[in-house]
Amino acid sequence: MARYPITTRLDDLFSSRTRVRVIQAIIVAGELNISTIVAKTRGNHVEVMKHVEYLKHVGIVDDVRLGRIHLVRVKDSALARVLQEFVAIFPDEDTRAACYTFKG
Repeated sequence: MARYPITTRLDDLFSSRTRVRVIQAIIVAGELNISTIVAKTRGNHVEVMKHVEYLKHVGIVDDVRLGRIHLVRVKDSALARVLQEFVAIFPDEDTRAACYTFKG
């Protein structure tokens, strides 16, 4: 089992709305480029990069650079799997719209 830094606490992981939006966007898509994460989270590039770096540090995501394209993807880790389940239980508006059909 992977060991995470002692400072990886639940309140740190969910410390800002932008970080939660970044987690949701990456988990739902599986893999996104930074520009798409910025657009989906309505954040700015510097802020999103800060959150991606934190998520890399705690073992939730990996990143790959393909020339100028910077891709971020969900890492195969216990913590990432737990977050995938969590996001499935508490979907954002985009996920909810994609998963459910409402009858009115």
